[in-house]
Amino acid sequence: MKINPRQEQIFLSDGFSKYKAILIFGGDSSMVLDKISTIEKKVILSEEDAIFSKIQLNYEDIEKDPSILYQELHSITLFNSPKFILINNTKTSFNKEIKESLLSAKTSHVVIFKADELGPSTSTRKLFETEQEFAALPCYQLDEIAIKSILVESLRKNNIKFSPDLVNHAATLLRGEHASILSEIQKLLLYYANTNSTATEEEITEIISGPSEKNSYDPLILSIINRDFINTTKEVEKLYSSGVHIVAIARNIATYFVRLLKVKTLTEQGVQAEDAINSLKPPIFFKNITSFKKALQSYSTNQIIIIIEQLTSLELECKTTDIKPILLWEKYLYEAFISKLKQEI
Repeated sequence: MKINPRQEQIFLSDGFSKYKAILIFGGDSSMVLDKISTIEKKVILSEEDAIFSKIQLNYEDIEKDPSILYQELHSITLFNSPKFILINNTKTSFNKEIKESLLSAKTSHVVIFKADELGPSTSTRKLFETEQEFAALPCYQLDEIAIKSILVESLRKNNIKFSPDLVNHAATLLRGEHASILSEIQKLLLYYANTNSTATEEEITEIISGPSEKNSYDPLILSIINRDFINTTKEVEKLYSSGVHIVAIARNIATYFVRLLKVKTLTEQGVQAEDAINSLKPPIFFKNITSFKKALQSYSTNQIIIIIEQLTSLELECKTTDIKPILLWEKYLYEAFISKLKQEI
């Protein structure tokens, strides 16, 4: 059963309990963790319960030995309370024996399979979206309408008034993963809760970090601009180890180069560089303008197009293969920024 946005609130409140297994997946890793945490708090009511009731397994381990999951499903806790069973690193293809074990179990335990981005054609996603006793909850980056809704509700609860134009402006600046967006909204709330000043577009732009800064992508982007690929690898590994998926990293880099391409195209059409940069929406955070100009000089139009194409291919391969995303990144790093660019010099 696919859980759509309208069903999500009821599902997270108590609707999840009627399903024998739940798949929570998507490119927004912070949202995935947030949804899992919401359900966990409904199942495990105290730290004492967590000691006996919270079980974490790895998909690869139960795939090799399905009896591990079977034993957890058919055993009870010390206080006979429901277990919260979290299975990490779920693969794109789903083991038939694991499926049968889940369907045959008669238990009140809550079983969650955590996964990264899964394409619509993957067997895991298909199974959880079509099997009536399973549920699939996707976690994608919020679009502008969803961001605006969260922002308006947050302003209302804190009795802070923005004009519709200011709400629209703030919503265009709020980008990135779920946790990052909530953090930026909290910054706005804290600022305007402690000041009597009337909000302006310029002020809001200053308060909300630039897209790359919000997710700590600045050091990574700067390394790419400087063609320092040893440090680029270090920055990617740092983001990846903190829970940011390679797909999200690739998208952020690609978004940066798409913006570069737009400015390049405008300047080639005769628009002044400053005017072309100022035309970008959302605007570049003022601290990042110098490095953006350097990137315009460092990469040609053809090189930018190559990088965007390679990053798009990386995202596609991450969704369609079982190869570890970090290994795919190493392959595409070489292809996008070293091998193919040399052919353009």
